[in-house]
Amino acid sequence: MVDAARPKNTSCPVCGATGRRLLYTVRDYRIVECTSCSHGYVETMPTEAELAALYSETAESFLGSGGAGPMAEYLGDDDERYFAFHADRLAELERAGIHAQARVFDFGCSQGALLATLVKKGYRNVMGFDRSATAAAQGRARWNLDIATGDFADVIAKHEGTFDIVHAANVLEHVIEPKAVLEDLKRLLTKSGRLVVSVPNTRSLQVRVAGTRSPVIDPPHHLQYYGPRSFERLVSAAGFSVLHVATDFWAPASDLYLNMNGVPLWVGRAIRRGMMVPGVAINALKLGGVISVIAR
Repeated sequence: MVDAARPKNTSCPVCGATGRRLLYTVRDYRIVECTSCSHGYVETMPTEAELAALYSETAESFLGSGGAGPMAEYLGDDDERYFAFHADRLAELERAGIHAQARVFDFGCSQGALLATLVKKGYRNVMGFDRSATAAAQGRARWNLDIATGDFADVIAKHEGTFDIVHAANVLEHVIEPKAVLEDLKRLLTKSGRLVVSVPNTRSLQVRVAGTRSPVIDPPHHLQYYGPRSFERLVSAAGFSVLHVATDFWAPASDLYLNMNGVPLWVGRAIRRGMMVPGVAINALKLGGVISVIAR
């Protein structure tokens, strides 16, 4: 039974249109598709209390501290493992023009594993933010990183217009108002700064085959369901000029996600390596599992 206190979306979070059709029903959540821009979204959003529980200390997901610990343990003290695990994100940052003196901000950084990777690469001006106070504290303790938490408005007020790169990976599918979040992130950038963002691709080959069995179709963890077209439209609507759009069929992080769900790491790695050649064609058709956008 749907909680009457849950706020209901009456219009598309990307284009504002009111026409929609049912895509999936998962548990007591209806995921609908905008008939104008094809963006998918949860029709009745979770309450603030339900969202807070997802980010709690005991949450056994990548939102709380449940996923961050195994990731940090997997990375350990092996620098090459950090570089391999974040290879796709490092490639996108480099495509955006990152340099050793750049000020980099990672929004939704969890414990800050990507920031730690950048430090290992020689970058020193890095900072992160995460809603989970537990994950932020663990990242500060583990890697001595500058990770803020609490009210994001305070971070904006202190650092407005100071970052060369603002990065957010696998964050915008979790938020109720993605356009407002992007507008906030834009305020952190210098005039020549770049935004580098990525989200799961609901139009991917994996989701088309697996449907609701895919980990992408996962309310209330995932509230927004993007395709390449709707995600590019969202970034543009937030005031950015899109420079580059691509999909990645199988990111290294997927190996760990599968491992946390009982699949041996070697199986995930074997799938990724085995799909390298067909993955080129899949990505060319924008059917890869992750959408990445670079914008200014």
